[in-house]
Amino acid sequence: KEGPKYGYYPEPSKSVLVVKEGKEERAREVFAEYPDLEIVSHHRFLGGCIGASAGVEAYVKKKVATWVECVRHLARAAEKFPQSAYVAFTMSLQSEWKFLQRLIPGSSAWFGELNDVIKREFIPALLARRQFSEAEMELFKLPVRWGGG
Repeated sequence: KEGPKYGYYPEPSKSVLVVKEGKEERAREVFAEYPDLEIVSHHRFLGGCIGASAGVEAYVKKKVATWVECVRHLARAAEKFPQSAYVAFTMSLQSEWKFLQRLIPGSSAWFGELNDVIKREFIPALLARRQFSEAEMELFKLPVRWGGG
């Protein structure tokens, strides 16, 4: 009712209704007059995902898989251009997953594969060294202002 007054005209074909799992059929009955309305139990929203936990987990795992591939590409680039790879890692990729972790509480549990790729591929390529102790790896996790990487 208020939308048109401000120049906003909702279009069901561009809208998504997120409902609890198992309530999709009931929602289709209630909103039957809008056949183009997409009714789902989860959907991405503002860089994150809302709805059913299984859908949210699938969304996060898909994002993590993408980041794993990006880190692998950066590891290859780090062999010739370590500074550029480090900047891309810290200023871009790292910011993306930090944002997602803030948006979706508890999502850090699904980041194990990414952590492994960083430890086993990216850091060794960045520093041109193959072996690191656990203490050194813990140092790399610290912010730069505290002597980390």
